[in-house]
Amino acid sequence: MNRLAIDKGENVMSVLSAYVGVILIWSTTPLAIHLSNESFSPIASATFRMWLALLFAVFLALILRRSGFALRQNWKVYVAASVGIFPNMPLVYWAANFIPSGLISVLFGLSPLVTGLAARYILDERNFTFRKLFALIVAFGGLLFIFFEQIGLGDKGVFGVALMIVSTVLFSVSSVYVKHFGEHLRIDPLHQTTGALLFATPGLSLCWFLLDGKVPVNPSPVSVGAVLYLAVVGSVLGFGAYFYILKRLSVGAVSLIPLVTPGLALILGNLVVDESITRSTIIGTLLIVSGLAIYDASVLAFVLKKCNLLYRAIRTL
Repeated sequence: MNRLAIDKGENVMSVLSAYVGVILIWSTTPLAIHLSNESFSPIASATFRMWLALLFAVFLALILRRSGFALRQNWKVYVAASVGIFPNMPLVYWAANFIPSGLISVLFGLSPLVTGLAARYILDERNFTFRKLFALIVAFGGLLFIFFEQIGLGDKGVFGVALMIVSTVLFSVSSVYVKHFGEHLRIDPLHQTTGALLFATPGLSLCWFLLDGKVPVNPSPVSVGAVLYLAVVGSVLGFGAYFYILKRLSVGAVSLIPLVTPGLALILGNLVVDESITRSTIIGTLLIVSGLAIYDASVLAFVLKKCNLLYRAIRTL
């Protein structure tokens, strides 16, 4: 891990802890969303989570005495980032009512591929090679495996997959525009998180008021705990840790995260809430993860190198 760090003077254990933290947070988020929906409606869960996250982010900024929010200068970045929260997050919460939490993580794993495709048109990036096209085809094949399995489960399963596809597109486009507007700006990760929440919470609140407007009288402790976990850990700390490692590790190392999280999310869903893991889900997940590895040359080289080392180690036994 220390050879991947950009800043040689950085504490390796801090970077490693943040890296593992992001993997764990991203792996547990879909399950936490599923648990929060047990007592709250999807839109209520998302709204309460983001308001709590905003309050915690502001409190953290005051405690750490972070200055330089620069709303007038950075508002385009904040608005672009807010799209990844609203209208994106209500779709994820809604999908959690129809498909397993592990499948949510698998489908969200398509975001690096969609981001690369969106960057070609929005940022006019011309590095879309045949290898990347092949990677998209492989990942799309995995998506079809999962999609046709959900057809067998009825319209609700198909609807849940469709919601996650739209969510992934929104998140990816949001990421590309954040890069576009923030290319020449130095924005503190905590400020970016706070700004995105600031612009997203009004829309979330309006939707909650119009579509639901109710607060459960006796929510279960599990649901309340899940909302608090998503607000503090999933939103504020998760974003902070992600931006922290993004500055200190290679892009290839960070790109490995979406290859790890789907498998962990599937296992957690199976262990905690007894979600089934079918053969089609496993095949689809492997195809999507393979597509991600093929898409990013640095990730593919890293994986092949580790596989080669593992093969040599086995041969010496």
